[in-house]
Amino acid sequence: MQPLILLHVRQPDGAYVLDRVLDTTHRFRRTGAKWRITRRTSRPLHPTV
Repeated sequence: MQPLILLHVRQPDGAYVLDRVLDTTHRFRRTGAKWRITRRTSRPLHPTV
């Protein structure tokens, strides 16, 4: 399962910053009654050249 969640960053002028969108992967592990993030990997979704 790979859900996609987009968090938009809105600038004071109302524009959205799309060149900083990250593709972030979280690895979870169940510990007791809770789920915890064990690893987080982020990379640019649209890398600039």
